[in-house]
Amino acid sequence: MATGGKPLRKFTGAFQALAQKVGPGSPPMTTKDFTKACSELQSLFHLMGDEAEFWYDEYVPKVEKMQSKSRDAATLEELVEQDMANNSVKAADSNTTILLRLKRALEVVKVLFEQLLKGRGVEFQSAATTAYMVVFAAHHEKLIQNIVIEAIQSLPTRAWLMSKINEEEGDVLIEIKKYVDASEVVINYIDDIFASKGMEMDW
Repeated sequence: MATGGKPLRKFTGAFQALAQKVGPGSPPMTTKDFTKACSELQSLFHLMGDEAEFWYDEYVPKVEKMQSKSRDAATLEELVEQDMANNSVKAADSNTTILLRLKRALEVVKVLFEQLLKGRGVEFQSAATTAYMVVFAAHHEKLIQNIVIEAIQSLPTRAWLMSKINEEEGDVLIEIKKYVDASEVVINYIDDIFASKGMEMDW
C-alpha cells in the first residue's frame, strides 16, 4: 500500500481538528468525526511494514466497527447510552468496550510520542515499550505482555522510521507535539463521558 505524502501531518491535523471541536458549549463529539481521525493512524502502521501487523490487526477492525455504528449512534455519548440501555457495557464487542480500547490506543501513541520528545537518543522500540507498559500492560496477562514486548523489539529503528515519514526530524518533533496536545483534549473528553455515566474503566 502506498505510503507517500506526509501521513504524520494528516494524522496530527485530524486530531487537532477534532480537539478544536471540544469546549464549553460545543456540541457532542460525533462518532463520524472521532472515527475519521482515528482512521488516519492506519497510514503510520503501513510505514512500519509487516512488523506492525499485530498492531494493525488489533486497531483497524475496531475503528471500522465503530464507523459502522455511526448510522445508529451519531455521537460517542449515544454509543455508550445504547449499551447502558441494553445492559451490555462490558461485553467484549460492545460500543463502549471498543471506545475504551480505541481511547487506550490513542493514549499509547501519546505516551510513545512523549517519550520520543525527550531527546533524539530515545529509540523507537524503547519508547514503544514504555508506552505499552504505561497504558496496556496492567490489562494483559503476563504471557500477553511478553508477546507484545517481544513484538515491539522487531519494530523499526527511530532513524529508519524518520526516513519513511518523509519529514525532517525537527518537523516530526513539532508534529508529534501537536498530537500530544490535541489527543489529551480528546482523551479527556472520552474520560468525561465515562465519568458522567458513573463508569469505571477497569476492563
